[in-house]
Amino acid sequence: MQFPSDFLDSIKRLRPDDFDSLIGSLNTEAVTSVRLHPSKGIDLAFLNEAKIEWCEMGRYLDVRPYFTHDPFIHAGAYYVQEASSMFLEQLLGSFIEDIAHPLVLDLCAAPGGKSTHILSMLGQKGLLVSNEIVPNRNAVLRENITKWGYSNVVVTQNEAIDFAKSNLLFDVIVVDAPCSGEGMFRKDKNAIGEWSIENVHSCVVRQKDILDEIIKSLKPGGLLIYSTCTFEPDENINQIERLIQTDEFEPYTLEREVAGMGIENVVKNNAVGYAFYPHKVRGEGFFIGALIKKGRRVDEEIKAVFSKEKIPANVQDFVEGENIAIKSFKEEFHLVSPFYENYSNQIRNGLRVKKEGVNICTQKGKDLIPAPELAFSMFVSKNIPRINIPVDQVIRFLKCENIHFPNVPKGWYLICYQNLGLGWSKVMESRTNNYFPSNWRILK
Repeated sequence: MQFPSDFLDSIKRLRPDDFDSLIGSLNTEAVTSVRLHPSKGIDLAFLNEAKIEWCEMGRYLDVRPYFTHDPFIHAGAYYVQEASSMFLEQLLGSFIEDIAHPLVLDLCAAPGGKSTHILSMLGQKGLLVSNEIVPNRNAVLRENITKWGYSNVVVTQNEAIDFAKSNLLFDVIVVDAPCSGEGMFRKDKNAIGEWSIENVHSCVVRQKDILDEIIKSLKPGGLLIYSTCTFEPDENINQIERLIQTDEFEPYTLEREVAGMGIENVVKNNAVGYAFYPHKVRGEGFFIGALIKKGRRVDEEIKAVFSKEKIPANVQDFVEGENIAIKSFKEEFHLVSPFYENYSNQIRNGLRVKKEGVNICTQKGKDLIPAPELAFSMFVSKNIPRINIPVDQVIRFLKCENIHFPNVPKGWYLICYQNLGLGWSKVMESRTNNYFPSNWRILK
């Protein structure tokens, strides 16, 4: 693989002792890893016993399967994610343990790896605001979050500056910043062609601008997590050091020793970060660090708020479970976190909202049409009629083909694979209509 000469010169300066090993690793095959959904228990035939040390639900794969034809990935049973980036769990997990209902922002969230990971760590407590400014990437983010099945999430499409204007203050802000992408060279060959010294400098400026805007929205005592997939110090530890020098932040470090896992501690003055190199870990190049905003943390008492409006009984029949609330938006009914109401005015008035919780159904005249999102929810009622279909029919269903079930009574059915929801079909006398969203369909 041919790398830009400026990139090679930069790595020689940064890593003179293991230059050959690092560059050699970029010419090897990328590692495939997945993160399992904590509540959609499944037995994946292609899993081995190799667990990712820094992520409880992370697993390495011996081979990369054809994910497009695996029903489990479409049902949100696992997420294909780069192993190094799962280290987020180590920094976030211990911090949110002591916060009853944390408000978390994932600022640069597409395609959704970190947001779905955050939701797994939150469970049903607190609220995640998952943000992506690029429209087509935001659509991918919404699909992945939908399939993960949690209701305590809002997806927005905003610039960093908009959050300060909204007056929202977050307990945790995660910034997986746009970067020069060096750490992903062996996974993404396009990143090699796009790399240049000029692009690195441009990324440094952009990262600084994003950080300087978004830290205004972090509570005193709140946690800022910053990450990139590059080796460049100016994009990594130097950004952490710069924020510490403002005297607004102090480093957040782990008690756990990481050297035994092949991860490098990066220390510069008072700044601390963690670096992943593909010749030292089973993962791609990655950097992550965390900071605490100075000041006394005040843990507000956030109370659950349930809608005072009367929700029709047939809407409530779609869902079941604890720590959920139903909110109506015109003709739609959404499953949301009962803590959402504490922030909904600021979110809806100050931000461009693209998704709120889980859409349950839409009222059309006297009829209720179940929403595609509900199929993946962990709170879909066990009383909903289901049809489990085999793998060959799953592929047809995901291609939006109509599969008729002639011996099934008329009505709406949740189409499942091994009891995991995929979407909805409506059975009629002579045909069955497939309501899987056409924009999600698989093409081959």
